[in-house]
Amino acid sequence: MRLADTFYLVWNPEGMNPRVRHDTFGRAAEEAKRLAVANPGKEFFVMQAHRRVTIHNPLVIEDFDTSLEVPF
Repeated sequence: MRLADTFYLVWNPEGMNPRVRHDTFGRAAEEAKRLAVANPGKEFFVMQAHRRVTIHNPLVIEDFDTSLEVPF
């Protein structure tokens, strides 16, 4: 089974649901920094997708390849 490419989201617990998928940690981190500067005092988290679960016949579970980039 081929692992899907992972993606990153920037999330603020007080804001709306994330709508943009970032393909690298670096891009998501830059967006989190931009949002933090624009919204002083607010927290922004960079989140990485690890798994997607979809109901089909049969159940499909797909793990994401998280080894593509070390985020630190």
